[in-house]
Formats: sequence, C-alpha cells, structure tokens
Amino acid sequence: MMSKTHIAIGVATAIAINNPQTGFEWCATLIGSSIGSIICDIDSRSRPNMRDALWGRIIAMVVSIMAVIVDFIGKFRTNS
Repeated sequence: MMSKTHIAIGVATAIAINNPQTGFEWCATLIGSSIGSIICDIDSRSRPNMRDALWGRIIAMVVSIMAVIVDFIGKFRTNS
C-alpha cells in the first residue's frame, strides 16, 4: 500500500472511531493519525524507486504543522 493511502485510511478511521467534537480533538486526531499512519513505512529509505515513502513523510508533516497552526490561531484548549 502506498504512503498516501496509509495516511488517508488512517485519518478516516481515526475520525470515525474518535468522533472529535472540539477543535482541540480534531487537531489531536489529525496529528496522531497522520503520523501514526506512516509508522509502518518508517524503515523505507528514500531512493529514486521508493519516493512514495518520502511523499508520505512530507504529507504527514504538512498535516501536522497545519493542525498545530490551526490550534494556535483558534486557541483551542481543553477544559481540564
């Protein structure tokens, strides 16, 4: 399976199972699921014939950074 597919299925499954309600829960779900989805490809090296692993890492990094930025701008906090 390609890294992009791992991320798409991982994020969709995490959203379906966690059912996030608040902005903080959405950000945490997106960060955790995108990084967790590419863990299975962590041992793949970025060679010319294996560029998909590199793209998966880049996509997971972009999703995580965007979620952190949205959390910072939206000032989402937990009540505890």
